[in-house]
Amino acid sequence: MKVCKPFWSYDPIKTEIWLSEQAKNDFQLVRINRWLRIFYFKKSSKQQRIEFHINYQKEAKLPRTLHDRGWALTLQEGKWTIYQNQTDNESQLRPSREGILKKNRLLKRGYMIYLGYLAFVLMFMMTILGTSWFVTGELGEMTRVESPLWALTYTLQAAGIILMVISIYSVIKIKNVENRIYGQQELELVKREENNNHDNSQDFITITRWKFGWQYAPDKLVDWLEEKGENGYRLFHINKLGTKFTFNKTSSKRTSYAVDFQGRATSHYETIHHDAGWVKVFATKGRAQKWTIWSKEYEVDEEVPQFYSEYLELVNQAKSVLKNYTLWFVPLIIMYLYLIVQMSSSISTSDASPLQIINFFIFILVIISFTSIIIKCYSYYRRLKRRIY
Repeated sequence: MKVCKPFWSYDPIKTEIWLSEQAKNDFQLVRINRWLRIFYFKKSSKQQRIEFHINYQKEAKLPRTLHDRGWALTLQEGKWTIYQNQTDNESQLRPSREGILKKNRLLKRGYMIYLGYLAFVLMFMMTILGTSWFVTGELGEMTRVESPLWALTYTLQAAGIILMVISIYSVIKIKNVENRIYGQQELELVKREENNNHDNSQDFITITRWKFGWQYAPDKLVDWLEEKGENGYRLFHINKLGTKFTFNKTSSKRTSYAVDFQGRATSHYETIHHDAGWVKVFATKGRAQKWTIWSKEYEVDEEVPQFYSEYLELVNQAKSVLKNYTLWFVPLIIMYLYLIVQMSSSISTSDASPLQIINFFIFILVIISFTSIIIKCYSYYRRLKRRIY
């Protein structure tokens, strides 16, 4: 028997369960064609309860500890390795998945580059059409020219659409599987019980405050949170957008806060800080461009907990924030400046429509907004750097 599974490597856990089910149905895995994505089975004489594990690595070597737990290499095709365990009890100790995670991350990055290229081309075409419409009030005329190669053109367009759909599916699938493997389920909002050092009859007091754009000056957010703590209010909850902050009346304990930015968070990022006693109050979704707000309580007579081992780490974070937002907003500022220059000639000659005039001033406001963000990020970096020198 042979079965084709085109995307089996994206979800190794699901594939392992499927292989175990085949073993229960008397089908033994013989080989894999990794290019055609085909699994080959042969009929077995008896049902088997087998636990499988898939990985991607150069050398199929197992530590002795895993050998002792019943794991053994059953198949290797290229760098793809499949281990099996025929013990009666489900093994709690499994081989590493790091190899397949690295491979899938590389594939995801390639698909995202392709999708980014398509988005850039689409944005470029829309910018040209939009500029033509804003400046002349017309989208222009397009002429279809007959050609004997139209069949090839349509074939390539269809292939491009299929590849785009596969890319979107692959990115979503790989990301979801990564979250499953790393144990990153949907982020839960951290709710901590109030320390009952007050009288039981005292009312539970909460206040709500709104904060926008704190990512561009996180040091000011930390100062604001700690100021609230000094006034007897502890951060209790942040909404999913990271804009609504809820505080409750706290006890004599104080709280230290840290706002951390990770260009790409590692799989052990949260575990390290949790082990150090820090509590995650808020985190943006995903592992790229990740913002996390941490808190840690301490007694009045204790030393203030420090999130970073060295102050230079905080300065480097500020530099990374400045770099990332500059790369995001400078190209947009240039694009809007180009549109304004194209529209200014029509406005100066009073040939512009009311819609063009409105868009002209909206673009100016957008440029001012994006520029202010870059200035805030630069000021944040300068404030931290000045503390060193």
